[in-house]
Amino acid sequence: MESTIKAVIAGCGATGSAYASCFLNMPQVEVTAVYDKREEAAGQLAGRCGAQAFTSFERMFSETAADVVCICLPAALHKEFAFIAAFHGKHIICHTPIAPNLSDAQTMIEVCREKGVKLYVAQSMRFLPQYANLRREIRSGSIGSVGVAHMKRTGPAPFHAEEAVHDDGSVILDWMLHDIDITRSVLGEVKSVYAMNRKTGKHDYALATLRFESGAIANLEAYMGHPEPMAAAVEFAGNGGLIRFNSSDAASMRIRKNGAQAAASAPGTCSRTVAPIWAEDAYMSQLEHFIACLRQGREPDGTAYDAYKALEIALAAVLSSRTGVPAHIGTPSVTEEQRYAAN
Repeated sequence: MESTIKAVIAGCGATGSAYASCFLNMPQVEVTAVYDKREEAAGQLAGRCGAQAFTSFERMFSETAADVVCICLPAALHKEFAFIAAFHGKHIICHTPIAPNLSDAQTMIEVCREKGVKLYVAQSMRFLPQYANLRREIRSGSIGSVGVAHMKRTGPAPFHAEEAVHDDGSVILDWMLHDIDITRSVLGEVKSVYAMNRKTGKHDYALATLRFESGAIANLEAYMGHPEPMAAAVEFAGNGGLIRFNSSDAASMRIRKNGAQAAASAPGTCSRTVAPIWAEDAYMSQLEHFIACLRQGREPDGTAYDAYKALEIALAAVLSSRTGVPAHIGTPSVTEEQRYAAN
C-alpha cells in the first residue's frame, strides 16, 4: 500500500481552496496544514481540511509534517515562499505564472535543483480534456503540419483579487499565458510576438500574434470582463485537416481531415467528437498527475522549463503591447533546455 503524501497549502484564497477540495478527494493525500497571513481565512480552510492553521510560514515547518507545498499566492511572493519550502526540503507545486519576471523564475528553478526538490508549475489547461485531446491529435500527425492556429478565451473578471498577478498585463500573464503554453507545446519555439492590450475599468482585452520557428502562426485572444461565463474557442489548421472546438457547442471538438486522410480515418465521415471542454476538473487531474510524478520520480507534463518559456513569451507580449512593435524571443541552446528541464 502506498504511503500517504502530506501536503500543505500556502494561500487560502480561491485557488488554495480549490486545491484543498481536490486533495480531500484523494485518499492517499492528507492536508496537514494551511498558511495565510489572514488568520480567519487560514482558520476556515484548516477547519474544512482537518488541518492546522498558521499565519507564519516558517513556523509551520517546525510544527507539522509535509512532503509537498502548494504555493497559491500572488506571483510576486512565489520566489520567497519557494525558497523557504526548498530550504526545508519540501517539493513544490506552484500556481501560474511561475513568477512575475524571468529572474525570479530562473532563481526558483536553480534553488530547487540545488536543494534536490521538485518544482511543479500548474499549467492547468494541459489537463482539460479538450486541450489534452487537441495536443494528442496534433502530435500524432492527425491534421498534418500545422500552419495557423486561433485560440480565444473570454469570461468575467475574477473576484480573487488577493491572488492577482501584480502587473499591468494581467490578462496576458493570467489567461493568455495558458494559451501560449498550449501552442508552444505542439508548435515548438516562438521567435516573435506582436500584441495589443486595452483596459477600461474591469475590462481587460489582449490580442497577440505568435510566429514560430516552424513557420506557423498563432493568433491568441483573451478578454477578461466579459459578461458571460467563461468560454473558449480553438482552431488549428494543418495541411492534412482541421481541429476546432468551441465550449459553447454541445458537439465539442471536431476533427476534419482532407482527402484520403478523411476516407481512411472513418468511412463515410470526416468528423469526430470528444468530451465537452469543462467535463473534468482540471485541477484534480493536474494534482493527481503531480502526485503520481512525485511518487514515481518521473517528469510531469509541463516542466518548470516550460513554465519559464511560457512566462518569457507572455512578458514579451506585454512588452510589445506597450511599445507597439514585435518582441523577439531568444531560442535557448539544448544545454540550457536540459538544465531547466531537470526540474
